[in-house]
This record gives sequence, C-alpha cells and structure tokens, in this order.
Amino acid sequence: ELVRVFPLLQMVFINGLCKPKDRTPRDYNSGAFSGNSVLRYGWIYPTHLFALVICLVYAQIMPIIMPVGVLYFATALLVYKYQVVYTYMPQFECGGSFWPLLSHQTVVALTTAQITLAGCIFFKSVPQDLTLAEVITVEGFRKYRDTAVMIVPMILLPVITKVYGSRLTREWGEASACLSLQKARAMDSERTAQNMQSATSRF
Repeated sequence: ELVRVFPLLQMVFINGLCKPKDRTPRDYNSGAFSGNSVLRYGWIYPTHLFALVICLVYAQIMPIIMPVGVLYFATALLVYKYQVVYTYMPQFECGGSFWPLLSHQTVVALTTAQITLAGCIFFKSVPQDLTLAEVITVEGFRKYRDTAVMIVPMILLPVITKVYGSRLTREWGEASACLSLQKARAMDSERTAQNMQSATSRF
C-alpha cells in the first residue's frame, strides 16, 4: 500500500510503450500519472472486516492469532491514516453511511466468536458422549458445576450482544442516513456560490 505497486507498474508499462513527448497533458492528468488517487472502499472495507472476523472467531481455537491481529490492525491504522491524509483525494463525503453495515457485521462476528467460545468450552470440559441438555439439568449442573457455570452465561452472551447491536442500529442508523446540519449548510453555501457564479458569467 505504501509503495503502491500497481500504479508504479502502470507507469513503467506506459513509459515503455510511449515516449514522453507523445503524451498529452490529458494523459498526465489521468490514470497512474494523476495524483488524485481514490481510496477503494469496496476493497479496503471487506478486507479488514474479513480479518476482524478471522481474529474474533479463531481466537478461541488458536489464541496466538490475537497478537497477530493487533499487529495487523495497528499497522493498517498507521498506513491508511498516512495514505488518506497525503495520498488519496476524497471525491465524496459518505456522511457515515458505511457505519450501519460495519456495525452489523462486527456484531455478527462477535456473536459467532461467542458461540465458538461456548462450543470450545463445552467440548473440552465434558465427555464427548454428553449433550448440552444433560449439562444444564439439575443433576448435570451438580456433576459438572464448573462447566455449567461457564457455559450458561456464554449462551446468554450472544443474545445480549444481538440486543445491543439492534439498539445501536435503532439509535444511530437513521442519523447516519441523514446529513448533519453543518454539512447541509456547507453544501447550501457552495451551491449558492456556484449559482451566483454561473449567473454572473451569463452577463
């Protein structure tokens, strides 16, 4: 990402085929020669969400993945913060419209991780021929007290997480779908200035 391999290869390929004197100013203002690069949200968001799902789900099975995930996201924070500030040119303001999707997928990943953790605890703590229904009965609770004490909250935790995710969507989903007053006023001022400029240019 920092080296930007694909634009570099594109420039090398174009320079190999065309001589510099054959290129027009329009060529220099488009493609790899242009400095107005756009952040590819359709590639960046799914990649990081996939990494988040892997880290959350497989942390119960292989805990060593958590330090790797922390290193990955810390590096991504530094790299993309630099790229957004100095490299990419914003073409539009999303106004938080990506937030409901990210929030929902994060809650789903967290719920999946909690169910996986409950399954790992259950299968590692009780005999293989024992079912969950036998553990949560009174007799099973007495026999496998430690396991039942850990599993019962784990069964309720995904429900609590889902309720909290629904609350987030209900409280912030509508707000993310609308422009803030500050952005709306800025857009109105910009539109008014453009209309005045176009009206002045006619005369």
